[in-house]
Formats: sequence, structure tokens, C-alpha cells
Amino acid sequence: MTVELFVGEIDFWGQAKGLGDTMGAIDAQLTLVVDGCRVFSEEMPVLELAYRLWQWTNEGLLRDEDFEFKSMSIDGTDWFWIRKFGDRWRLGSRWQYRACMALHTEGEIRAIIDDYREHVRNEVLAQLSLDVGWIVGLRSGG
Repeated sequence: MTVELFVGEIDFWGQAKGLGDTMGAIDAQLTLVVDGCRVFSEEMPVLELAYRLWQWTNEGLLRDEDFEFKSMSIDGTDWFWIRKFGDRWRLGSRWQYRACMALHTEGEIRAIIDDYREHVRNEVLAQLSLDVGWIVGLRSGG
């Protein structure tokens, strides 16, 4: 089984004055693909999502808490979620085209999130020449 979170072309909305502004100002199309099937694709603050996922893996995941993305820059919840089903986890979104029934172990969820954080960092660096590794828990230089 393969799970991929893709980040498209990044939009940077104006002058960021602090960490919160920076996270909310970097938007891109986020696409979730499971086993080659696109589950959803929506514009969202991808850097903020990477930061919140990093926090969750170090706190909520350890306590078996569901993840619900609540953004500082968009209203509502369920933009992206990871929910516990028995001893496994499922990924999804309020905007999904089809339900993603695939279940993942904690180790697989960690790997998906780590890959996503690295991908966001690389895309922001490539497109904006800005290293955001420190924001998403990655050391400088990769």
C-alpha cells in the first residue's frame, strides 16, 4: 500500500511578520493519494499542516488521540484528519471524493507524516528559497 501527500505550486500571501503569519501565508494544493487513487485535493496552508502534524506525532499520537487539522487561517475543522480505528489509523478530509478505507499502523502514520514534512520543506525551499525545516522539526540541511 502506498500513501502520498503531494504539495503543488506554493502561494505566499504577502509579508509574514511572525511564525503564525508565515505558516498561514504559505498555501498550496494538498493532494492525498492512496494506492494510486486520489482521495482529495484542496488548497490549504500546507506549512501550518506540517507543523501541526509534527506536534501531534510528539504528543497526540503517543496518547492515541485523533488528529483534526484546525487552522489559524481557515475556518472549520476536518480539513485533514487522522482517526483511530481499533489499533490502526485512517486518513481523510471533509472534502474527500471517496472514503479511504485503508488502515495504517502507528509506524506507517509516522512515516507518512515524516515524508510529508520533508516534502513541504523541500517544496518551500525550491519555490520560495526559504528553509522552513526548523518549523516542521527538521534540521537545517535536510
